[in-house]
Amino acid sequence: MEDEVKIEMVDRYLRNEMDDDERASFESMLNTDEELTLLVDSQRRLIDGLVEFEARRQFFDMLHDIKNDPPADKPMIDYAPMAIEKSTSSSAGKELRIRNLRRRLAYAAGVAILVTSLLFIFYQNRSPGDLANDYFVFHEDLITDYLEASGIATDVNAELYPIIQEGIKAYNQGEYESAYAKITEFISSAADQNYLVVLSHFYLAQLAYYRGENDKARELLESLNQEDDLPFSSEVKWYLSLVYLKDGNIGRTRTMLDILKSDAIFGTKANELMEAIEDAQ
Repeated sequence: MEDEVKIEMVDRYLRNEMDDDERASFESMLNTDEELTLLVDSQRRLIDGLVEFEARRQFFDMLHDIKNDPPADKPMIDYAPMAIEKSTSSSAGKELRIRNLRRRLAYAAGVAILVTSLLFIFYQNRSPGDLANDYFVFHEDLITDYLEASGIATDVNAELYPIIQEGIKAYNQGEYESAYAKITEFISSAADQNYLVVLSHFYLAQLAYYRGENDKARELLESLNQEDDLPFSSEVKWYLSLVYLKDGNIGRTRTMLDILKSDAIFGTKANELMEAIEDAQ
């Protein structure tokens, strides 16, 4: 079997791209082909290292071991003349082929080191604002469900419902400028600061952040953060942490993320962002 075909089969096997018959045939070959088994083991080590990218030290140590494997690093010319002159057994010839293939895998490891290093440098050089934008995603619509709930027909702001409905519809459709205008109109026209108005402030803050109006986003979210028993208080703290981060205020960002690190919804994101901030410094 040609080397290129063998490497391709190993790659497809480890990526689970073989059908059941191909996999069964390949695994049968593994029982009798020492060279193929070694290739699978070597490539699996490389792939496992890439998957464990977050554990950078282990990853780089593993690739370093592969890159500096003595059989892979020694030029083939050191061995081939010996094999020819002494007419060694077929097992010796197989060993040379294994070394050759392992050296090719080592070259792949070198490329992986380069690519991963560039990615690592890229994320290290991310500014606080860049990190904040990386983690910013608009929150799902909570206003529509509230408007459709029973018992709100007597709301003093009921006549303004068409405005906020248009605003949240535009928000859901990604028409953020229109959403910003309509939600602003609703809030400024509302006769009472009830729950619907408070909830509208939450979405206006996100739209302000998106528009680059960080001061306005911060003002809205800090005000919401002072509200007692707010059903979406964790959400407010999450977006407030992003606003602080975009401001470059790492201290306040950490304060918000520390509060959220055990939160059922935002705990994972908070810890990821905290780690990203540490890596970028």
